[in-house]
Amino acid sequence: MEPTRSPLLLLLSLHLKQLWRKLRDANERSGSLTWLIVGFVATYPIIAMWLFSRGLRKLNAVQGIGPVLIEELVFLLFAFLFMMLLFSNVVVGYTNFFRNKESVYLFTLPIPASGIFRWKFIESTCIASWAFLLLVAPLLAAYGMQQKAEWHFYVLTPVLVGLFIILPAVLGCWTAILLARHLDRKLFQIGGVLVAITIVLALRAYLQPEVVADESLIITAGEERSRLLAKTRFVQFPFMPSYWLSRSVSEWKDGVYDLSLFYLLVLLSNVLFFGFLGFTRTGKYFYSALSTTLSRGSLVANWAQLVRHGGRACAGLTLLSFFLPYLSLQDALNSARHEMTRLGDAKQNPVISNRADWPTLRATSPRAYEFSSQLTAAFDQLALNIGPQGLGHLGAQPGQIKGVRPAFTGLPQLVDQHLGFVDLKPVDAEFSLRIRDYFQANLSGLALALGATPITKPLRLQPVPRPVITAAAISPDGQHAAAAWPGHLAQFQPNAGDSLAPAQTPFQIVTAMQYSPDGKTLALAGITHEGQGRIQFRKPTGEIKRDHPVPATALCAVYSPDGSTLAVGLANGSTLLLPTQGDGGPREFQHDDDRISALAWSPDGNQLVVTGLKSEAHIIDLENPSDPSHLFVDADIVSLHDGQRLLTGQKVQNLTTRLTHQNEQVARAPREKYDTAAQTGDIYAMATLPGHERFAVAGDFPGAYLIQTDTLEPLQQIPGRPNDLNTAVSLNANGERLVLGSRDGLVEIHDLSGSTPRLVRTLQVENPPPPDSIGPSRSLLFLIPVAALAALVVNRPAVYLIGGLMPFAIMAWLFAPAQSMPASSLWGIGLWLALLGGMGQLASLTSFWETSAKSVETRKQERFRHGPLDRLSGWLPLISPDTRALLLKDIRVFCRDTAQWGQSLMLFGILGLYFMNMHYFTQKLSNFWIYVITYMNFAVCALNLATLTTRFVYPQFSLEGKRVWIIGLAPMGLVRVVLVKVGLATAISLLVTLPLIWLSCHMLDLPIRQTLYFIFAITLMALTLNSLAVGMGVLYPNLKEDNPSKIVSGFGGTFCLVLSFVYIGACIMFLGMASPWGSPWHLLGMPPLEKRLVAFGGFLILSLSLGLFPLLHARDKVTKMEH
Repeated sequence: MEPTRSPLLLLLSLHLKQLWRKLRDANERSGSLTWLIVGFVATYPIIAMWLFSRGLRKLNAVQGIGPVLIEELVFLLFAFLFMMLLFSNVVVGYTNFFRNKESVYLFTLPIPASGIFRWKFIESTCIASWAFLLLVAPLLAAYGMQQKAEWHFYVLTPVLVGLFIILPAVLGCWTAILLARHLDRKLFQIGGVLVAITIVLALRAYLQPEVVADESLIITAGEERSRLLAKTRFVQFPFMPSYWLSRSVSEWKDGVYDLSLFYLLVLLSNVLFFGFLGFTRTGKYFYSALSTTLSRGSLVANWAQLVRHGGRACAGLTLLSFFLPYLSLQDALNSARHEMTRLGDAKQNPVISNRADWPTLRATSPRAYEFSSQLTAAFDQLALNIGPQGLGHLGAQPGQIKGVRPAFTGLPQLVDQHLGFVDLKPVDAEFSLRIRDYFQANLSGLALALGATPITKPLRLQPVPRPVITAAAISPDGQHAAAAWPGHLAQFQPNAGDSLAPAQTPFQIVTAMQYSPDGKTLALAGITHEGQGRIQFRKPTGEIKRDHPVPATALCAVYSPDGSTLAVGLANGSTLLLPTQGDGGPREFQHDDDRISALAWSPDGNQLVVTGLKSEAHIIDLENPSDPSHLFVDADIVSLHDGQRLLTGQKVQNLTTRLTHQNEQVARAPREKYDTAAQTGDIYAMATLPGHERFAVAGDFPGAYLIQTDTLEPLQQIPGRPNDLNTAVSLNANGERLVLGSRDGLVEIHDLSGSTPRLVRTLQVENPPPPDSIGPSRSLLFLIPVAALAALVVNRPAVYLIGGLMPFAIMAWLFAPAQSMPASSLWGIGLWLALLGGMGQLASLTSFWETSAKSVETRKQERFRHGPLDRLSGWLPLISPDTRALLLKDIRVFCRDTAQWGQSLMLFGILGLYFMNMHYFTQKLSNFWIYVITYMNFAVCALNLATLTTRFVYPQFSLEGKRVWIIGLAPMGLVRVVLVKVGLATAISLLVTLPLIWLSCHMLDLPIRQTLYFIFAITLMALTLNSLAVGMGVLYPNLKEDNPSKIVSGFGGTFCLVLSFVYIGACIMFLGMASPWGSPWHLLGMPPLEKRLVAFGGFLILSLSLGLFPLLHARDKVTKMEH
């Protein structure tokens, strides 16, 4: 008696024999075609390995980050391979276990359920995993070659990968069995769609690309590497199977064999444990799941019951929304970035191209104040949108905004410290980086309830400079002094020991500050937070005496010798003379639309020297102001004017005195007596005594100099720190007290009465403390999910009333402090769903859901009532009834197959993530990379089209199965059936692909002609690929199989996929060479028109040939088909 063979071995041997016979029959029918596919499968790994090797070598050549990126890519490869294998095993396992007639047939045989499950498990694993193995094998071989691994590396790696694919296979089949009980239910389908949307939104929020700009000078290479790899840290989770495989491969490559074997054993132990459970304990659950699936009634029968529980469904929606973003601030953050970029673009084309006129933090550079003020205005607008005025109780706290402000307003100073001047590109780049560091784009309801705010602590240590002292002043008697920095003013007594007590001012930047000659008034000139010019007069004690708005930004201000008039230079090129006592109105003088950079009075107060950025001095005689004299001074810093001589200079080494009437140089500073060390020696601030016999200068050199006016010899040098930069200086009337203000927020008072300067006092201005990422808790938000949960469980009208009103009441209270209702662009998807769920719960108080359920039941009883799809097809012209019936049948079959539309939903979810992040691809790229990304995007759309046609269109004819004879006997015939399938597939493909190609071209800012060029190309390619898929499906049918995955995995499906990919590659090459707008194939210049026409003709001929030939052969075959 023969021993009984194992059912598993019996099934394995049977299917292996069937597979061998199919291959043999295919070779007999078309040997050349068979060997062509075999040759492709054999040569693909070699070509792919060569391409991967070149890419890894290029990546390894990137200094500082290349080797690290390669190691991270290995971990990323296996992590995503695990997730893709898991998803593939779920889809293939579900269709193979529960949508395959073979499963039902095997249960009629004397084979135990465990044996059937084991066979189906092995079959599903092979179908789901072979393509991934074909993809990853060349990459691993190229990785080993690039790392110069030993020969045994290539022996170990296949063993590891073979063990690795078992785990996602086991988890996938378990998931498929769990889903089998629920996937066909409407409630589960709706919940699945909501969960899928939640996952896509969460991935979009998490996988936002990191902004790393080459122009940023603040971050280091290590910080750049950390930023780039920040979103990949999840692959280092030690309990992921991909981590065990990656560590084993990496350690074996490095020669650390003991650690590699440890992770190999960890992987092996998990494979044995879960594999044993899958093989020995899952059969009975598979049997019960299949029984439940087969005994399930009509889905429509449950729909009316679901509608009756619409209130509960809306309560569940409200509960789920609590974990989704309530606030989505991405638009506000992007608006701030755009405003900063626009500001930089406007400033990159200055009227005067001299670098000295670029916006720096130099007191003598008027544009510095305007740029810093506008930068701060961009931040303030963002703070207004996300603060209490914009978001009420959900906004950032005022203390947080105050603590973050210096990190943004100090960016010009940081760049100035790195370069010695402010380049706009690094400021713009670092502004974008800090937006990502300090602000959270999405905040869920749970996070808001726990106290999270739009502002958070950055992960990296941010360099934040101390405030810049933009202006300093000391009274003539030396008893009062003042220092100003952005937004603040401190008035103090130089000889006292008290600390600075700053007061907030309306000035964003004080550009000039001076005490009146009698010391009773302090005049301030500058730019307000709103970007307007203003003059303010204060008492020495701090009280405001008078405010005076001016028509443009006030850049400098100087008292007349008698103190009766304040001269103010404006950014619009005009000079104002303001009476200090309020008698009479201001007088205005215009100077050729030039920014006024410096002012100087003559000792008698009858003349005023005005200098602008054009380095032209205007000498105004106030008794005859209509006829000013002009003097070219080759400098925009005016120190003083004694009525006969004018002292000018931009650097301490080139101070010059010249006669105003003859423009003759009479004195020049001795260069050798001014030590500026490694600094430029630029003058940023000056102060003079009333008699003009001495003056002080400070700037880009250590300390300050007290200089003799006649000889320009340095009388005293006030010592300072190396590489220091003083931005403000002031002298009292007798020259015994000097106040210095630095770029680092340091205020120094020096005593000059002795032969050696003596530091009397030092005051340090500090930034506010760094912000806390957590604000006060908003516990009331927890009432929203609690009320929703109560409504979900209790199911009573009173509870629905509370649960429905709760989202509206809570959000109304939280938004109450805002000046108006927040913009809808700031509302997250979670908040919209919460409000929608609240409205649905309120609808339960009426008969809305009950009426809707009765309506559903009524429509169900009307068996012959046309549905929406029937009515829509009836509007299509020129379609015969039999064609319309076939179209509706194919569409309904596809929609009713959960596995089919489930895969397409996942595919479009991945495409959605791609399009959400596409705008990051074109930021600050050259034309060549724009061309590369344009054609890569076209390739993505074309490959997506090929995936759709091969996966969903190719099996359409085979899915007719053994019923194909019925269609063959119908009056329309099989030839029309094939043509209708081509037309339907092409129409649906274009409905999907044309919006994708148009949207992608729009996001890449391509011109309309180039967009139409790609639209025409993708339309012709859609017709070709669908004709190819349908034709190959007819030429290589599998009428015995009703599983689309197994049909596609056969000989014909593989050949169709190969032809589609080769066709797409050739088309992209032809279209690139034929493009009149440029492409990566035009590196050496635009080819002549004849060559471009030949390339376009090649595209047309290839498309028509590949589309028509399979379709014509398919027509001949169905014509001769016996049925």
